[in-house]
Amino acid sequence: LAEEAARVMVEEGVGEYFNAKRIAADNLLGMRNGSPKQLPSNREIRAAVAARSSLTEGRQARLRRLFLMRIAALEVMEALAAFSPRLIGSVAAGTIHATSDIDLHVFTSTEAPLEHALHLAGWEAERVEHEVFKEGRFQRFVHMHFEHRSAPVELSIYEPGALWEVSISSVNGKPIDRVPRGRLLQLTQRAHPALWGKFMTERTGSTR
Repeated sequence: LAEEAARVMVEEGVGEYFNAKRIAADNLLGMRNGSPKQLPSNREIRAAVAARSSLTEGRQARLRRLFLMRIAALEVMEALAAFSPRLIGSVAAGTIHATSDIDLHVFTSTEAPLEHALHLAGWEAERVEHEVFKEGRFQRFVHMHFEHRSAPVELSIYEPGALWEVSISSVNGKPIDRVPRGRLLQLTQRAHPALWGKFMTERTGSTR
């Protein structure tokens, strides 16, 4: 089931673990409404996705794509610095697969300044609302989707005070690591030294 859920995420572009495992259960067992205890955990599916991505794409190609996605995240975070952007998900963890996007949390009490910042940067974003049952009640979340030249980007919008709240990951049950730009920069330099050196050389040359 974990392998099939991974296939569904990588090949069919299903982005949510919950949806992927239900589709996998239906595909293999005809079980449309299996309980969570009967289905693989998000952690098992993530491991299967990483393994499948490594086999189909190749380690070096995936590392290069991860580097480019981290560079893109740094660029977006710089443009949206006024909204305290934090990177989460596969780009931060280094577990990207074929359909991964750049997941950022941003913090603002009104959407208009964020929309203006996106427009100034040349990104035309699509606004999407989701209602999720969380912490015993239905909550509304607003997301912005747009295309960076290296990867799709999803912004999840929160009130400013939520920056200091702890959110729990559905993958491992641990607090979500919200990575600020400074730490992402250090991670990128440390994890991709050769690619970073080449990137800086090319960027310096292009500004001369």
